[in-house]
Amino acid sequence: ADLSQRIPTFLEGLDATPSLALLEPLVALAKTGERWMRDELISASVSRWVNPLSQALGALEGLSQVPAGPSLFSLLQEAERQLLLAQEAASGHLPIESQARSIAEKVARWMKSATDDLVSTSQLDVRSDVSELHAGTLAEFSVDVINVGHLPLRSIRVDTSPDWGLAEEPFLAEHTSFSLHLRGDVAKQPGTLTLQLRWSARNLNGQDVHG
Repeated sequence: ADLSQRIPTFLEGLDATPSLALLEPLVALAKTGERWMRDELISASVSRWVNPLSQALGALEGLSQVPAGPSLFSLLQEAERQLLLAQEAASGHLPIESQARSIAEKVARWMKSATDDLVSTSQLDVRSDVSELHAGTLAEFSVDVINVGHLPLRSIRVDTSPDWGLAEEPFLAEHTSFSLHLRGDVAKQPGTLTLQLRWSARNLNGQDVHG
């Protein structure tokens, strides 16, 4: 019961995902299960589900110290996978096994929500040194398209309106960039030129994102 009470309650998609720092008490309590098995204080039938649950929770140690990025993404996905396996292992009808299933399910949902939060940071930004263009001329310059998110993006496409250029990249790592060459006629009348850049890509979850 002590372990269950240490799991934050939240509604996925509505409430903010609890901080990963709150995992540490779960890790500490999971070590109790490891001690039970090491000292043979529990039967083999109980170890059948205590072992995978203790291993899954123990693997969460230090997760809050991992910077946002591909490494954290992989660790969160692996943690969710191990917790779902632990949930399946606690397949008995005893109340304590039912509680173990509930714990594994709740923490797995927590890991999935943290993964979704990480993926949701997908964003491209555009930067240029060009501050003005001369009316009535053919302009030609390049801009940097930067992945400012925490994770890589795939199948990137950037185009402009009006059509001054197009670029496609199969993969763009986090915090890296590529150059987009732009070329077009500037209106003869002096004023503000509106050049809209649109982008689309696919994140590591396989979802289409755009901006």
